[in-house]
Amino acid sequence: MILLNEAARGAWIVERAGRWATVGGVGGTGFEAYARLLHPVDAHRTDPNTVDEWGNPVDVEHTRWRWAEVAHRNDRVMHPLVQWWRITDDEETRSWPDGWSVGQSDDGWFDPEDLAILTMHLRAATQTPEDLVIGAWEGTGNPPWAEGGRNALARARMQMHWPGRDMWLFSSSLGELADPTWAHRTAPCLDGSAAAPTRRRPTRP
Repeated sequence: MILLNEAARGAWIVERAGRWATVGGVGGTGFEAYARLLHPVDAHRTDPNTVDEWGNPVDVEHTRWRWAEVAHRNDRVMHPLVQWWRITDDEETRSWPDGWSVGQSDDGWFDPEDLAILTMHLRAATQTPEDLVIGAWEGTGNPPWAEGGRNALARARMQMHWPGRDMWLFSSSLGELADPTWAHRTAPCLDGSAAAPTRRRPTRP
């Protein structure tokens, strides 16, 4: 995954940017169809007979649940517009008498393992599986050379200016994303691995 020196490849989707807090404001407007992904939640089971050195019950099982499991346990109905806070009673009902409990739904985070599974379906939907452009919100981190307002001109050239969410763009491929360890190996621009931009020499006419 390589940081792109210009944001020009993202211009087409910026032209489709919708209003804030809408589907179009997240993925762009004008597409024939949209898919909603309900992120699985972490689920833990504690055993009151298994305690730590301080007498607190410890987790004896850990897995991930779909929202449908939580809805079933809370006697809620799944539907296309389902909302996490509704199936959990404003997050008041996230634990049950059998020892199972779930964490919060992770807004704004898509687990690399889930993305790896999704790539199998995405491959059939693109003609350039080995030539992808990935956008990473600057709120997740910036390369050291861009911190504190430094290199403003380079930053303006390299970032894709999405409404309320400026993005760094990276080249990638479905092959890379199919391996869930890419996030740990690459950590694009968040760990300082992205090099500082170089000045361009003017071209002769």
